[in-house]
Amino acid sequence: MPPSQGGEASSILVSRSVGKAVECPPVKAGRPPVQIRPAAPALLAQWQSSGIVNRRCQFDSDKGLMKTFNLFPRKNITKTIVAFVVLLVLTLIFVSTVGLKLLLNYSVFMANVFSKKTPAPLPQPTDVYGSVNIDDIPSATNSAQISVSGSVINYDIIQFFVNDVKVKTLDSFSSDSFSQTIGDLQEGSNQVYIKALTKDGKNSKSSDTFNVILKTTPPKLDISEPQDKSTTSNQDLNVKGATDKEVFVKVNDLPITVDVDGSFQTSVRLKDGDNTITVSATDVAGNVVTKTLTVTYQKEN
Repeated sequence: MPPSQGGEASSILVSRSVGKAVECPPVKAGRPPVQIRPAAPALLAQWQSSGIVNRRCQFDSDKGLMKTFNLFPRKNITKTIVAFVVLLVLTLIFVSTVGLKLLLNYSVFMANVFSKKTPAPLPQPTDVYGSVNIDDIPSATNSAQISVSGSVINYDIIQFFVNDVKVKTLDSFSSDSFSQTIGDLQEGSNQVYIKALTKDGKNSKSSDTFNVILKTTPPKLDISEPQDKSTTSNQDLNVKGATDKEVFVKVNDLPITVDVDGSFQTSVRLKDGDNTITVSATDVAGNVVTKTLTVTYQKEN
């Protein structure tokens, strides 16, 4: 039977068949105490569904006791709230990082799709008739004449230029490759290139320009130790001197290290009696200077 109205908040008393009562959860305010026996579960369910009780009573027939538990446990509600907050935070982080990047990329993609601008055409080569290349040319020389070799394809005439002055013309050649000696180089730096032309003069092409240094003077070579025609009692002889930068030095045909300022130093093992010390210096142009010294080794008594 449903509870009557009036009164203050109270409890539902659920008893076994023998009037032993067990106190159950509180009911809504204004409901009087009511006896509910285990034989009336439908009535209890009706009250629960109508919100009269906020807990559920269950009779344990084995132990003869009543068990109570929340219809809406507080722990489950707390876990639900925490999970919702965590999910909300993760969603905000995703939107502010990955989602923003995806949105920007999508915007750029859509802008490109609906853009009316067309890409600029690739530049077309203006000269595709043939090729002109210099494959072998010295960077420095001690002669006013040098040998130039390379290849020319689809052209009939080759012109050789030194410092923008045409020094030679080759009208006929049997293959695509060529090798020619040219002159008129000046002391110091020289700009050398070739130009290829067709017989009708309608097509022409120039090669890359190469810098060739003409140096006809030999490098300096000063020997500070030892003195020529000197005598020593030390079997290990120090050889010191100086030369120009970018010069290769040999002592008795053995290459030695030259510092950036041109100075050098090494040692030579002497034999008894007279010893010949030969020092040579060679620059990048092939100029060589050589000095020969005689040193006598005499043991101390």
